Amino acid sequence: MARILTEAQKARVAARKKAWYDADKERILESRKAYAKKYRVRKMAARTPEEAEAKKAYLKEYYKANREKAIAVSLAQYEADKERILEARKTYHKENRDTILARMMRYKDENREILAQKRKVRYDQNRDELCAKVRWYYKNSAEERRNYRKAYCKANRGKVTEARRRSSAARIRRTPTWLTPLDIWLMEEVYMLSELRTRLTGVQWHVDHIIPLQGRTVSGLHVPSNLQVIPAALNQAKSNSYAH
Repeated sequence: MARILTEAQKARVAARKKAWYDADKERILESRKAYAKKYRVRKMAARTPEEAEAKKAYLKEYYKANREKAIAVSLAQYEADKERILEARKTYHKENRDTILARMMRYKDENREILAQKRKVRYDQNRDELCAKVRWYYKNSAEERRNYRKAYCKANRGKVTEARRRSSAARIRRTPTWLTPLDIWLMEEVYMLSELRTRLTGVQWHVDHIIPLQGRTVSGLHVPSNLQVIPAALNQAKSNSYAH
């Protein structure tokens, strides 16, 4: 038969438990975390692929239905333990740098067109703000960028030389022999327009090949109709991708 405690006895038991917890709080919390981590790893390892997919789908739907609540909880947890979380992230990234980079590159390769479209939409929606940021950056970091380029070129002479020659060779190979003097003049005007916009706006502008010369799935020609003048930031984000 279970023993029935009086209110006074319950209060004394609760006080002893609290005193025991407060006296050894850090060890108890670490022990709980270690157990939870071990249990979680064991439970995840025991899942079948179907169960893992079902769990992933459930979490995705839950987050979609409770997005604001989930963000609020995450922010509260982050603010409550900010220093430990930042240190843990730093340690994890340091210990798993190659794995993280490989995962990022794989995701980028698998979603190249989607990412390019997202960047374009973001640029179209925030063009003035992004241009202002780029203008401020180029205005306040000229010396820093110049020093960085010099240091990078000095440390990577072979890589830089190979990239320049490859780019130049690609432009030569993608320049048709049937270009007329008018075509050449038009392309020169495009490059002059790029320089003019850079001087007038304080923002770096580039001449971009709409269909890239070295695209993964399609390659364009170095001709007037394939050139456009766009902000350097957008051109660098676009890289060798082509959005249909």
